[in-house]
Amino acid sequence: LDWCQKHRAADTYLWYQSRLQLFVTTYPDLTVSALRPFHVQQWIDSYEHLSTGSKRNYCRAIQRALRWAEAQGLIERSPIAHLQKPRGGRRELVIGPEDYRRILMYVPNEEFRDLLTFAWETGARTQECLIVERNHVDLNQARIVIPRNQEKMERAPRVIYLSEAATQLVQQRMRRPPNHLFVNTNGHPWTTEALNCAFNSIRHRMGKAVMKDKN
Repeated sequence: LDWCQKHRAADTYLWYQSRLQLFVTTYPDLTVSALRPFHVQQWIDSYEHLSTGSKRNYCRAIQRALRWAEAQGLIERSPIAHLQKPRGGRRELVIGPEDYRRILMYVPNEEFRDLLTFAWETGARTQECLIVERNHVDLNQARIVIPRNQEKMERAPRVIYLSEAATQLVQQRMRRPPNHLFVNTNGHPWTTEALNCAFNSIRHRMGKAVMKDKN
């Protein structure tokens, strides 16, 4: 993580840090010499509500850290080099306008609502929505420009064009103090785990509403 913090984008560091911390919390006394693939498998299987894509990313984080340690000569070899990661899966669920409006009815706060509205209006990827900062905003051209070193593949700057509604939303968020445009109710930048929890809460509220209607 120290190496990642020095040589990779801040959000890349946070991506690894959050996942590695979950693993270490699960196995606080596990050493590298005792680590086996079944430890990682049992760990990801314990998250019943995670998608296969998220479980794959959890595995990637652990494998990448150990590959780095092997390349640096810190360990002889990675004990989970041959761990079979879950398939990434395909996203085939399409949210239409009616579903989108219904989801917003169950969003409990303005911060989460603004994040979902921005995603809907721009079509930006989840991670892009989470990392948008003030210095990325180009209101004159109605766009967000994420620098190459912060873009997922680090190939070229990522440009997100803003609709009229998205432009108005960004202007409103720019008047607030945090550097990140989208933060939670505590004023902290959203993480993927916090976002997953927020969506699970919406699912529960919507489910309860359906059950109430049936009764």
